[in-house]
Amino acid sequence: MALGPIPDPSFTPRPDIDGRAQMDGFSFVHPAAWRIYPGLPLQPTVNGTDGYVTTEPLHDRCRRSAVANGVEETCGSELDSLTGPHGVFASWGWLTLPGTTMGDTPGEHVTVAGRDARWSVVPAAMTCAKWGGTKTVVATVELGSQAGLLQMSACLVSADEVSAVRAMVDSLKFDDTTTAAPSQGALETSTVGDLTFTHDKRWQLRPVKGAAIPTEMTYTYVSTEPVDAQCSGPSPALAPCGPPVSHLSTHGVFATWRQINQPGLRFDNAAGERLVVDGRPATWSAGVGGACGGSGGFHADGRILMFGNGFGDEIVSMSACLQSPDEFTAVKAMFESARFSGVPRASVPPAVKTVTDTTPDGAVTVTHDAHWRMLTPTEPQAPVAFINGYLSTEAAHDTCATAADRSVTCGSVTVALGPHGVFVTWMERYFPGERFSDAAGETLVVDGKPARWSVGHDVTCAKDGAAISVDARVLVKADPHSDWITSMYACLASADELPAVKAMFESATIRARS
Repeated sequence: MALGPIPDPSFTPRPDIDGRAQMDGFSFVHPAAWRIYPGLPLQPTVNGTDGYVTTEPLHDRCRRSAVANGVEETCGSELDSLTGPHGVFASWGWLTLPGTTMGDTPGEHVTVAGRDARWSVVPAAMTCAKWGGTKTVVATVELGSQAGLLQMSACLVSADEVSAVRAMVDSLKFDDTTTAAPSQGALETSTVGDLTFTHDKRWQLRPVKGAAIPTEMTYTYVSTEPVDAQCSGPSPALAPCGPPVSHLSTHGVFATWRQINQPGLRFDNAAGERLVVDGRPATWSAGVGGACGGSGGFHADGRILMFGNGFGDEIVSMSACLQSPDEFTAVKAMFESARFSGVPRASVPPAVKTVTDTTPDGAVTVTHDAHWRMLTPTEPQAPVAFINGYLSTEAAHDTCATAADRSVTCGSVTVALGPHGVFVTWMERYFPGERFSDAAGETLVVDGKPARWSVGHDVTCAKDGAAISVDARVLVKADPHSDWITSMYACLASADELPAVKAMFESATIRARS
């Protein structure tokens, strides 16, 4: 028995202020017929949707049905389809996952709000096409240094709306009241124990306060601000402690150098850009928010592998809170300058282990990262599009519901991607009138057959917390009416995973079609 939708107050249109749609940190102008809705809550270190712009009313994502053992909740999209010849559905969101940079973003080079940006218009695919869209428009704007990106992704019924979407993007304004960064000051080299590093002379080494943690040893704080008296009470080792710095001034920086040796800690699980510091494997990530709170709106995290053992890796960490993204360059330079005396270097981690797997229907065999798992499709199959199987770094959500008559219905397999997450769909398709020659992208040969590889930012992936989408296709059999195509569609949380996904695609062998 259907119980109806679960109330969701987020899907109430919100009014403009002074003629502009107001989002979190930015605003823009849009056609009067387009409604503005709040987006999904933003979370530290992950991608989030800040708001939607659409011609359609949005509805609750989840519905409840009575089942034998209680109530089943089924969640899907807040939009069913685009109606009318001028339908538009656009999302604005922040891309702050580690490894997300403008260098990974395809499209025409443009300038928006005085910042470097990319603009692309491509044929609709996947969910956008399902909604009735014919064009997908993506605009990506750099926030500055390594703070991340702001992205607008739109699904359009008609190409006639492209100019209106471009006007909306061109009207973008950031609520940025920070002043220009001061010029780089003189550098100073500091040594604490076996660690030596170089930093801006205006950043001072500050004493470490608070209770010690058995699995961590803090070398020092490096800060533009004095360290607060964190702990109170007669015994600091037992007293509750607050943050070392509660507020940063304009262009302020607060960094902590520490050595970590927690049981089960593995360097390989650290997200971000791969570097080498003092001849040792290292990672670097930066973005908006994080754990800095009032200590700054931007965060950075660098990790250096010292050595590993059977219980956990020993890592030196440099974590920083920044008031302005203009300081990212100087903080990263400090991290990369680190040198260690009398500490042997760890070896570079071995290459990623791979396995060979076949989709549940036996149609596609690929070699892939051993951490990815094969998932079986649960949804009903369409006559013109048969899903061979899924590959994912994450476990699938249960999308099946049992009705009162004990019949079971299942929706599409869904996952929640974490940092460096991957979700891949292999599909055999025969859409009326579709031609392989119309596919865009890099020309490849897979299993001796013509193939295409295209990287973008599809709205479907952005909704699932992924920064990158891949649309890849293999021509299996040419037909007078339509081509038989095996397609691979992938959502990636980080551009770091592109080489692994491409290697998997190029390894495919596809069952011959009679």
